[in-house]
Amino acid sequence: MKETVDQTKRAEATSSSMIIDETAQMRQLVLDSSPLAIMVFDHRNVCIDCNEAALKLFEVPDKKEFLENHFLYSAPIQPNGMFAGDYGRVLAQTAMVAGENTAEWVYRTKSGELIQSEITLKRIEYDGARIIIIYVRDMRAEIDAQAEVIEITERNKIMIDVTPICFVFFDDNFNVVDCNSAALTLFGVPSARAFAEKFFTLSPERQSDGEPSYESYIANMQKAFNDGRLVFEWDHLTAAGESLPVEVVFVRVEYRRSYRIAGYFRDLREHRQMLQEMHKLRTPVNEIIGLTNLATKNEMSDTLKKDLEKIEQSAKSLIRTIDDILGISKME
Repeated sequence: MKETVDQTKRAEATSSSMIIDETAQMRQLVLDSSPLAIMVFDHRNVCIDCNEAALKLFEVPDKKEFLENHFLYSAPIQPNGMFAGDYGRVLAQTAMVAGENTAEWVYRTKSGELIQSEITLKRIEYDGARIIIIYVRDMRAEIDAQAEVIEITERNKIMIDVTPICFVFFDDNFNVVDCNSAALTLFGVPSARAFAEKFFTLSPERQSDGEPSYESYIANMQKAFNDGRLVFEWDHLTAAGESLPVEVVFVRVEYRRSYRIAGYFRDLREHRQMLQEMHKLRTPVNEIIGLTNLATKNEMSDTLKKDLEKIEQSAKSLIRTIDDILGISKME
């Protein structure tokens, strides 16, 4: 009877041992299957386990080596200026009390490369004691991507700011959200914020065709938004109240999974002044044509008559050139 009882106890012990071994293997399998580096610390802040992802992250081939020297794989000074040991104890204590804690942390690989990370510490109950599990998220790729986006953004802003043509960016409600330096110079406004606030007051109440400025502007932006592009002339005002005729090009652009309006404004004051001068030039040239034509009907030497005819032909050629310039300007 006693031998039977002993055999039963040994069988139960063997079965229990097998269950424990299977549980441990399952726990390790779960740890190793995680894509995040995981470290396990006991209540004394001693690293007692880690997964394969941690060994790969820190470039350590052997778990025993890592567990014995895990403190070597943290940068001595952390981003907040504290020593790694002191800061680690603060984070562990906070996690022990609150149950969870997240922070920035800088690790380093065995070769010395710094690893900017986000760590999450979680307190769990295990085998009658509290332990801390640390999940490490490698932020290097994300930080590099953010830095690239910032660089591209800054580069684009520089390109827009040095563009001599006035640029204005509108949101989906057609409110001004940004502009470049050329816009501030053109309208005589001190800052982008002031420009955004004053933009719709920098037009006369009505345009030269009698249409109300604000309603017409909104209608033009809506048309550009619907059609993709719109070009038109507009009577603006500077901040000092001076007349500012411009050519406006509105373009619909994709922005953050939505659409906005980008506006380009070309100062037409010099252009219109040039056209006025061209029209003024036509009058004296036409007078020259008329006078030479009359003069050639009088009696004169053949040489003088030929000279007057050359003057008339040159004047007519000049008129054709002026008309061509005016025609091209009108087409533009």
